[in-house]
Amino acid sequence: MNNEKRMHPAAILILFFTRLREFIVPLILIFVVGGTGGGFSFRWLLPAFIVFFLITSIFNWLFYKYTFNETELHIKHGVFVKKNRYIRRKRVQSFDVTAGILQRLFGLVKVKIETAGGGGEPEVEMVALEKVEAQNIKQQLLSEPGTDEEGVNSTNEEREITADEQVTGRSAPVGPEVRWHLPKSHLLLMAVTSGGVGLVFSALAALFSQFDQFIPTHVYENTIGFFLASSILFILLLIVVIAFLAWLIAIGLTLIKYGRFKVEKKGDDLIVSRGLLERRQLTLKTYRITAVRVVISPLRQPFRFASVYVESAGGGSQEEQGSTLLLPMVPFRSLEKTVQHFVTDFPIERPLTSLPRRALLRYLLRSAGPVFAVALGASLFVPYGAWSFILVPVALALGWWRYNSGGWTLDESESYVLLQSRLFQLARVSVPRHKIQDATYARTVTQKYRDLAHFSVAVLSTAAGKTFQVKDLSEDDARSIHSWYSYRPTSFNQKREDEEE
Repeated sequence: MNNEKRMHPAAILILFFTRLREFIVPLILIFVVGGTGGGFSFRWLLPAFIVFFLITSIFNWLFYKYTFNETELHIKHGVFVKKNRYIRRKRVQSFDVTAGILQRLFGLVKVKIETAGGGGEPEVEMVALEKVEAQNIKQQLLSEPGTDEEGVNSTNEEREITADEQVTGRSAPVGPEVRWHLPKSHLLLMAVTSGGVGLVFSALAALFSQFDQFIPTHVYENTIGFFLASSILFILLLIVVIAFLAWLIAIGLTLIKYGRFKVEKKGDDLIVSRGLLERRQLTLKTYRITAVRVVISPLRQPFRFASVYVESAGGGSQEEQGSTLLLPMVPFRSLEKTVQHFVTDFPIERPLTSLPRRALLRYLLRSAGPVFAVALGASLFVPYGAWSFILVPVALALGWWRYNSGGWTLDESESYVLLQSRLFQLARVSVPRHKIQDATYARTVTQKYRDLAHFSVAVLSTAAGKTFQVKDLSEDDARSIHSWYSYRPTSFNQKREDEEE
């Protein structure tokens, strides 16, 4: 175990293509634009960059060595500046195993290890390891003493949450090992209601906007002339067709990304697996989870489905805003019981205290005020800009929706707080008191005259942490929650009476 090892030699090829992908835009610009002008041509830089990437990939593989034992992982790397990194077992927050297309060609996996205080990037990333080797490292860093090679007591029995339990909420007693999978019907509904269509549509629009550089001038002018001569109805129909194509692409991307989604609980380990082309497996410790967040998309709310995210010190992904998607599609009726199979200290279905009526005006102004200002400017300086005023009632409705969705619950006996708010998606977060890093209530000058305040809590999540806020609570309620977090023996009202005396 103490002998120095290197990654699989296929790491050279994987690192090479990874660098090409990171610099694909500059390389394309060099190829397209580099030789268009007279005189000196920059196109010779293209093979120079390719050779440079290949050489650096070879040296990175050659000088990257590691050893591991039962207590720590030791990594040495660096060509000119030698670096030594020690990853102690007790500091590991998450263990992420993925298998992209290149890894699958060689039967390898990529390993990412997150540690407490590791920063925004993974503390360790090894792009090409044999599966057995990755499993050995995972076993050494994550398993508890006295467990078998799967990381749990060998007497534990595994139980799978059935489709009937997922739909009806009926459940058997929870054992130490539980497995949940995303049904194909729920995956399809998830893909159909995906919010990624906007990003795909924007990408298609940006792609079409660059076509003029690659087609002959007369063809481009004839095409533009055709569109200018076409009716508005035809142009609208074309936009609908492009939007439909973007929706189909978004469906395909969602199916590829979240296909074969599975969650397993083995002792204290939560193992989340997903992906068709790139298979990803993330391992989290349950006792390092700091908050559970339920998100309900407006597109999925009519179907009564929600998504569940967990916040932890490691394991979050950039596309999920630093969080980890635990359950992508869960019916409302079985939401609480399904979550409790995996994380037991985070209640999520409790009656909420609504926001005070006097907060409604602030929500309406916050939502409709900017829209009204933009519409007013458009009506003064843009032809037909007055039509933009039709967006003001929509913004007012959104403000009312946000106000009506806001709320909170405080349970002193179970020692947790629930906060619910909405921007477009409804978000409800459950945080135990001992997981809160910071609790803040803030009051602006305008809130002072209406006895309102903002309240927020911060938890440890990746490197930067995560903050959740409910705006315009009653000031007494905000102070009461803050006093609960501060372990104060008296309520805010009692304290204020004492100060007045």
